[in-house]
Amino acid sequence: MKEILQQLRILHIAFTAMVILIGVIFHFILLPTMEAENNAIEDNFIFQIVVVLMAIGSTAFIKVVTPKLLLNAQNQTDLQGKLEAYKGTFIIKMAVLEGVAMASLVFYLLTSKSFYASMATVWLILLILQRPTPQNIAQELKLSDKERKDLMQN
Repeated sequence: MKEILQQLRILHIAFTAMVILIGVIFHFILLPTMEAENNAIEDNFIFQIVVVLMAIGSTAFIKVVTPKLLLNAQNQTDLQGKLEAYKGTFIIKMAVLEGVAMASLVFYLLTSKSFYASMATVWLILLILQRPTPQNIAQELKLSDKERKDLMQN
């Protein structure tokens, strides 16, 4: 169990750090270069529509698909099996959140508009809030008191 919790923490850090790293590279290294060369693409309304639709779609996906995937994890007989199944659900959820943040950052790089940086920041915050703590995992998996106690000890 301890290994799975550690893996979830590492995955969370990796997904979060990637968005932060790409954002810093885009903002401080690539964007000034592109602006100096006048290579920024004129803001196109279609970019805003794409980002908003991705945000709505990913939210709907997480609200609809995650509970179904968690149901599979909840139906496992032992805590180890539940945590293994939860890991897959967690990765999917993090990838969806990271995808919207990354798309927002790409549009920010292309257009230099703060709207896209703001959208990326919102999704980064949502990514950070998904930090896998034993309490969050126990709540999402609806663990029994005994399972919750076993999980908290690790």
